[in-house]
Amino acid sequence: MRRTTTTCRQCGATVDAAIFQRDGQLFFRSTCAACGSREAPYPEDAGFFDRVLKIVGPHDGSSRRRFYRHGEKLPPLRGVLLDVTGRCNLHCPHCFASANDTLIPEPDLPTLTAWFDTLARSTSGKLPVVFLQGGEPTLREDLPAIVRLLRERGYRLKLVSNGLRLGDAAYVRELKAAGLEWVFLQFDGFSREAYRRLRGLDLLDEKQRALENLVQNEMKILLACMVLSGVNEDQIGPVMDLAIRTPRIQQVSFLPASRLGREPENAGLAATTAFAVMRELARWSGGRLTPDDFLAFMNISKRLWQTTKNADYQPKTCFYPMALALAERDFMPLNRLLSPRALPLAWRHRRALGAMLRHVGNLDDMPYNPHLLTMVIEHFRDPDVFDFADALHCNKFYITADGLGPSCVYNALERDREATAISAAGCQGAG
Repeated sequence: MRRTTTTCRQCGATVDAAIFQRDGQLFFRSTCAACGSREAPYPEDAGFFDRVLKIVGPHDGSSRRRFYRHGEKLPPLRGVLLDVTGRCNLHCPHCFASANDTLIPEPDLPTLTAWFDTLARSTSGKLPVVFLQGGEPTLREDLPAIVRLLRERGYRLKLVSNGLRLGDAAYVRELKAAGLEWVFLQFDGFSREAYRRLRGLDLLDEKQRALENLVQNEMKILLACMVLSGVNEDQIGPVMDLAIRTPRIQQVSFLPASRLGREPENAGLAATTAFAVMRELARWSGGRLTPDDFLAFMNISKRLWQTTKNADYQPKTCFYPMALALAERDFMPLNRLLSPRALPLAWRHRRALGAMLRHVGNLDDMPYNPHLLTMVIEHFRDPDVFDFADALHCNKFYITADGLGPSCVYNALERDREATAISAAGCQGAG
């Protein structure tokens, strides 16, 4: 079905791999000359994934690298992910970043100045969006100063937060005054039991308080909802209802849980698939938003990429975008409006279509529009089934003291190595 490369889980060598179908199920097989073959279930619906591959097509990874040193010329980037701290005020059982497990050195303001001044010289075209994350970035007492520093250099910023400190209205106002406009709020639904399973605590009241403060301060809001099979799939619909009826929510991101980060502590839990999220969206919507809509939108994205060469639109097997036109708390997938037969509906949703067309070159610059809601289903890559050819085409890079590299390459393969090196250095220092 698909040939690619991956990293041997035993020796770390780059080896040949394949995704294939057997008895209606997908599997991932890697073959290492030194360590032998290894096989693992590939977490996606076989029929759906076959259709995705026809859109994505083969990748030529020859010109892409897994690591770039500071100052080297970079490929086009949409975003740069910055862990401002490894500390967190939670210990989520399913943390992608394994926050608090190993505390990374926190870059100070002079270090950040050097990194991002160098990044500006290494990037062609528009500056990438900077995602301020961690750990929990609001634990940095100088976070407003970090926001000001990067905004003064022309970077657009998105804060990725669990929302606990955002329950303080004065703190939200301070961040906004410093120049912050976008907040990714971790919001896993309305089930108190689901929060206990996913986050270790019932956090519903804290999430709602943070959301209220963000709305009142007119932030652009993205709701980031982790989805774990058997825990909170039934919250997908309520999260969508919230996004449609609440002003200032500009995007919803569903993150199917993968075997990444701290998740292996939870033995026996299978990865959730993007297709499972889409099926639940179809059930919630009564068939008005289906997997076929996501595939149609991927095709539109592919045509935009082929026409504009804008890497933001290059389709990938881990990323499923969607845009919904809103009217009177009802919605219509934008792909259904782009046909001659849909002209009457297109006129009704002309404000949403107009906003997308005006900002098609850079959706991050689009102001809040009550007639438009964007969506993403983003699957973080599992190190056991790591598709290198696709991952190297990620247009979001992590930035660290050593340099930059594609997001999932860092999360799945490099983060643990960095943590091990830091721990070893700490042990040697203690000795």
